[in-house]
Amino acid sequence: MPKGSRDREKDRGGKNRTPLILLGLAAAVVALTVFLVARRDSGPGRTDGRAPAASDPVRRVLARSQGLIASGDAQLAKTGRLSPNGMGPESRLVRAAYEGARDLMISYIRAHPEDVEVRPILAGAYYRLGQYAEAEAAVEEVLRRAPESAEALWVKGQLLQRRGEDGYRQHLQAAADSPAAGAEMWSRYGAWLLTAGDVDAARTYLRRAYDAGLRDTATLSALGRTALAANQFEDAERLLDEAARNDPENAEVLVLLAETRMNLGKADQAARDLKKALKVARGVQQRAELLLRLGQVRQQQNQWTKAAETFVAAAEYRPFRDGAAFKAAQCYYFAERYALAMKYIDLVAEARGADPAVRQWAERIEDARFGTPRSRTDSVPVLPPVQPPEPTTFPWIDLPPFGR
Repeated sequence: MPKGSRDREKDRGGKNRTPLILLGLAAAVVALTVFLVARRDSGPGRTDGRAPAASDPVRRVLARSQGLIASGDAQLAKTGRLSPNGMGPESRLVRAAYEGARDLMISYIRAHPEDVEVRPILAGAYYRLGQYAEAEAAVEEVLRRAPESAEALWVKGQLLQRRGEDGYRQHLQAAADSPAAGAEMWSRYGAWLLTAGDVDAARTYLRRAYDAGLRDTATLSALGRTALAANQFEDAERLLDEAARNDPENAEVLVLLAETRMNLGKADQAARDLKKALKVARGVQQRAELLLRLGQVRQQQNQWTKAAETFVAAAEYRPFRDGAAFKAAQCYYFAERYALAMKYIDLVAEARGADPAVRQWAERIEDARFGTPRSRTDSVPVLPPVQPPEPTTFPWIDLPPFGR
């Protein structure tokens, strides 16, 4: 085999081994963490000359296990619909984080069977891993001993909701209203209320978390969404801008920030936000949704050629093809690029030639290219804004025209 071919084969082999190497490192870190904590917390005592505080083992285990869970949650958030039980390397990394947290807490509880602080966090790890029977058993044990445990009440509510049983909302609210609840739980419940459509109640809990000093991305973005829903655009911009600075690769936050800035008349900044979101978009559909929104922004800026090119790119995603191509044809018409306008209106006509709006725009473009252009102010029907198929990658975002 020629030397160049051997080098290429070697490079490919190295690239193929990269996910396996990462998985091996992740597993090694998790195993070492479990071993060290189990040894330290189950052993005869400390060797640094200081008397151990009673809460030290609990704090150590909680910090490490919650850190592993948080890393798994963050990876899930960045990868859209990724499942910890999937087969890809990213799914295996998430699962390794959750399993590491689970094993660490199991080791601790074996040495401290009376525990009620670590056990509800263990239930959450079980839940994330789809081990629902184990999660239920852990939760029931905690609630028997500590009926006001906020974490246990929360996981119990999740389990009830998953089974479609009554009472899940009461458990989730009881978790947020428990004397043991803090800012993180208030924020979690506020975000849940927001997804359930109860914006006013969501704002109450999110504001409580914010006033208590919680400034994580989830709290800031959820509170920004409540401000956006109330047309409080200046407040929404401030909150979402801080969330975007916390997590500059969060596409959802960037889209919300762009939405807010369009309502404030800041189209240039909105376009920049959407272009940042495109750089971190995951999957063809998410990219197409962002391109549709960016095309609409460029329409608002009267940047007709750029808007058309953006809609053309969105049309590569098959479910958006007809609507995005129709928008591209319109924008090319206003840019006086009639040949391209005709190309895309013909593409739409193949599937929607009977639509009166398509026929009238086809005539309009043809007249402009081959005859006397009509006035741009002539009344011609337009299609409604392009809507993505369900489910969307941004389920809380619709695509109406911008404006107050």
